[in-house]
Amino acid sequence: MGAHVPLPFLEPIATQLAIHHLLHEGKLKTNPFTGSVAAVSVGICDGQELLDLNYTEDSTAEVDLNVVMSGKGHFIEIQGTAGKTPFSNDQLSTLLDLARIGIEKIQNYQEQFLKTYFPT
Repeated sequence: MGAHVPLPFLEPIATQLAIHHLLHEGKLKTNPFTGSVAAVSVGICDGQELLDLNYTEDSTAEVDLNVVMSGKGHFIEIQGTAGKTPFSNDQLSTLLDLARIGIEKIQNYQEQFLKTYFPT
């Protein structure tokens, strides 16, 4: 994974900011969010498991897997394709572990960013 901050981490933040505004204006009575959500792409390229595939890696991946998880670490969605080569259960476990690491980083970014707007 590169040193950049993944852009998808901003979408839930923008939604939280909009909800906070609607709550403040009285247009919503309660926050509909029940927790955080984050997603990553993982895959196997040239036999190597990778997190946060770029376009080139994604388009040539032997295996491409998208994983969405809740802030509590529960899976919301797992979608994968063996584009070129079938993959084993061990490889799937490795990819899911890698996805969990990436998602935890994104959720940490989200939490830190939101704390600047909503300090406790």
